[in-house]
Amino acid sequence: MRNPEEWSLTLLIGHDALHYRLEHDSLEAIAGTTPIATGDRLAAIENAVYDTPQLLDDYRATRIIVANARFALTPAELPASLRGKILRATLSAVNGDVLTSDTAWGVGFVFEVPRGLRSFIERTFVMPPVEHHLQVVVDYLHGLETTTVVLHCGGDKWLDVAIKREGTLQLANTYYCAAPDDALFYTLQACKATGVDALTHRVLLVGDDEACENLRRRLADYFKDIEVGHEAPFPLNQ
Repeated sequence: MRNPEEWSLTLLIGHDALHYRLEHDSLEAIAGTTPIATGDRLAAIENAVYDTPQLLDDYRATRIIVANARFALTPAELPASLRGKILRATLSAVNGDVLTSDTAWGVGFVFEVPRGLRSFIERTFVMPPVEHHLQVVVDYLHGLETTTVVLHCGGDKWLDVAIKREGTLQLANTYYCAAPDDALFYTLQACKATGVDALTHRVLLVGDDEACENLRRRLADYFKDIEVGHEAPFPLNQ
């Protein structure tokens, strides 16, 4: 990369792949994907990063987002040590690095990543913030005045759900979808639990185009105002 100091990097460490986007003030953005192998999670992530040399330049700014299903939501004003205790009380066998990131709503995520990942990020990239992937979904919903539910379809396997009511975040969760109808089930359960009105509240799907359209067709039997969005920011278009 020529003149990397003129570019900014956003990197999503996804469940199965690295997704990255390089942005410049006056040039076209560059995006790419590198698979993450199975096996030891930390070693697989390290190898995927090293196999993508364009990630290793010193950019103007770097943002790291980690997809992760081991997390808890806490008030953002709590100290990190207390938030770590909440995570350990919520989940069993927390043995990895514990990180925090905060949303625009004043609530934050505390989440576990493989032990050693935090130090790898810190020595590989220049002081990047590290965010939980659901923070991106939640902050996106926060900026949508007329939308109640955002569904981020990460291919065929993962579904992220964020729901707000009366200006307050009601739910943020990520689900593994082993079967085709799992995404429909989890969406309906989340909406029922938070009192979403199927006739008046707006549902927006973003992410993988095929997965979004498949879920939209199923949800059309239940919701009146449902749409697939194609203008969501990276990495919600993954």
